[in-house]
Amino acid sequence: MATILITGASRGLGLEFASQYAAEGEGIIAACRSPANADALLKIEKNAGRLDILEMDVTDLKSVRNAAARLNESTIDVLINCAGIVGAQGQTAGNIDYKNWAQVFDVNTLGPMRVLEAFIEHIACSERRLAITITSAMGSLADNRAGGSIAYRSSK
Repeated sequence: MATILITGASRGLGLEFASQYAAEGEGIIAACRSPANADALLKIEKNAGRLDILEMDVTDLKSVRNAAARLNESTIDVLINCAGIVGAQGQTAGNIDYKNWAQVFDVNTLGPMRVLEAFIEHIACSERRLAITITSAMGSLADNRAGGSIAYRSSK
């Protein structure tokens, strides 16, 4: 049985990964900003054998380091970085919200690096040593028929 750390586990892709891996009986560490408000994740925790919820905000280096410290010397076999935000909609050339774009970049690009750096020793103890940063299809540059969401697409 593997131990899998999933960021952004309270919704979207992270929640689905947590649900699927929990159903397979894997050990899940589900990281999210606000565990008390993560109702769907709490429901999975109640029904799963090995699912622990870990409070962590990927934009806050102290929060990420504290989360890593709470795991002591635990081994993480697989890290799945999928925490992310889309950002403000409707941005086009001439109509860019740079402050929002920086926030999207902080979550989607710098966040996974903070997590990887903080948990690298936990991953190094594993035989699998697998770290994955993932996005939805909207993050694809090759498949951008819909256009828009330039802050999200550029950050992923």
